[in-house]
Amino acid sequence: MSGPHFRVPRPQRQEAVFPRLPPLAQDRRTEPPPPLPQCQFRPPPIDPFLVRAIRCSHAAHPHVRPEIDEHRGRRARDDIRELLEPPASEAACLPQPHPSRHGSLREKLQGPQEVLLQPMYFRSQRGPGVVGDSLRTIFLKELYNGPSFYPLIIGSKNLRTLRLMKCSGDWDRMLQAITERVPGMVGIHLERIQVSDLGLNAISSCPSLEIFLMKTPYCTNLGLASVAEHCRLLRKLSIDGCRANSIGDQGLLSVATYCHNLQELVLVGVNATSLSLGSIASNCPNLERLALCGIKTVGDAEIACIAAKCTALKKLCIRSCPITDQGVEAVASGCPCLVKVKIKRCKSVTRRAVGWLRARRESLTLDLDTVGDQELGYLTGGGDW
Repeated sequence: MSGPHFRVPRPQRQEAVFPRLPPLAQDRRTEPPPPLPQCQFRPPPIDPFLVRAIRCSHAAHPHVRPEIDEHRGRRARDDIRELLEPPASEAACLPQPHPSRHGSLREKLQGPQEVLLQPMYFRSQRGPGVVGDSLRTIFLKELYNGPSFYPLIIGSKNLRTLRLMKCSGDWDRMLQAITERVPGMVGIHLERIQVSDLGLNAISSCPSLEIFLMKTPYCTNLGLASVAEHCRLLRKLSIDGCRANSIGDQGLLSVATYCHNLQELVLVGVNATSLSLGSIASNCPNLERLALCGIKTVGDAEIACIAAKCTALKKLCIRSCPITDQGVEAVASGCPCLVKVKIKRCKSVTRRAVGWLRARRESLTLDLDTVGDQELGYLTGGGDW
């Protein structure tokens, strides 16, 4: 090929066109975090199950109800650790609790009134320590392993009230051991737990018992008679037989024979007749509050017997009993000290009897529903009279 030869220039190098940039800074997000300082302190295992809620009567703010849980942070852990009083070898290593606006829990526990124990996880069991010396009330509710709190109960030498509600386990043996160690209780509440006449027989070893509430289908007249015979200071008695037909006149006659200081009586689902109710009305002159709920054997004759003999009665509650207008008229004619009457779900009571009762006793506070009124929910127990 003739002619001048043209040489095509080669492209410049990339480094010349794009000069080399400094290396990018390393992303700080990929850097590992600096190591945290290692703490040599290892606190001993804590038992947060001992205290769930504490009502303090001597606190600066009585309405404050501190909730203590193992997930509440360092302050809660320190306060619980302070309450449990660890051994002296461990106490030197424990940090001091943080001051709070309402003072430390130790200051509040100089006179605690109630400790509520609900389902919680725990790792070990210790004695009650400083808490047990001040406890007055223990309330175990819905606990799968309720008998595990036996050391706490027997260690509370000043315990006054014990409440057991929906806790599994064999409580007959537990109550036998508890009443031997703590015989000075004045109030016991048993609701939906596995307890029989053996447990009631153990409760009868508390001669200073004044308040006894029982809601269980496994107890019979024998257990109730044992409690009534040995606990003659009873002021408040509530019996819910859960419609098991195991408690009737025999047990209630024992109550009328021995419990002359009775002031409040609540009967739910038992077989009471005019025989036992009339005896209670005659032998218990201080009876002021009476509730009859879900008793098929209570009719006009029983209500007339109560109205004629209960001269000190102030509040009367009748629920789901087969009474008629004659029973309401009997109430209006008797009970001179009566101030409040509550009649619920008694289908044979009409508006005529209610109007007659209002006209006859104008000073009475009435809470009634009659045929044709809207049905109300069925509530058992004493309630707010």
